[in-house]
Amino acid sequence: MGYENPLGPDGFIPVWDRFYVGGIYSNRGYNFGFAGPMPFGYLVGGDKELIFNADYVWPIFAKYGFYGDIFFDNSGEYLPGQPLSLSGFDWPGTGIGIMWNSPMGPLTLDLGWPLANNAYIKGFPGNYPGPVVNFEMGSLYGG
Repeated sequence: MGYENPLGPDGFIPVWDRFYVGGIYSNRGYNFGFAGPMPFGYLVGGDKELIFNADYVWPIFAKYGFYGDIFFDNSGEYLPGQPLSLSGFDWPGTGIGIMWNSPMGPLTLDLGWPLANNAYIKGFPGNYPGPVVNFEMGSLYGG
């Protein structure tokens, strides 16, 4: 869960400081920033976010540090002035992944699929029904 409160006198949060939900750090079924509202046809970000991640991890070749992963993510991104509620928590995504504890650090490769029609119904460039490929070095859980 995240919440931003502007400190300036104008009450404005710059677009580069807002939450953009989607991608390996929040909801792996969507590209970065695409698991949220697009009121004007482009990404504007939010000042609040809810994120839920559930993973089932099992050893594939534990001796060599390989693990499999099945995940379910759900998230909500809320525009400034929009109340934080579960009604906006409607961006589910699911997928599979493989993790390797390599000698140079953890490596993760995930394939995620969005489950919400609202994610790609507008045909926004870069937003499609999947799969979304996520790759990360340095953390097993996108953090």
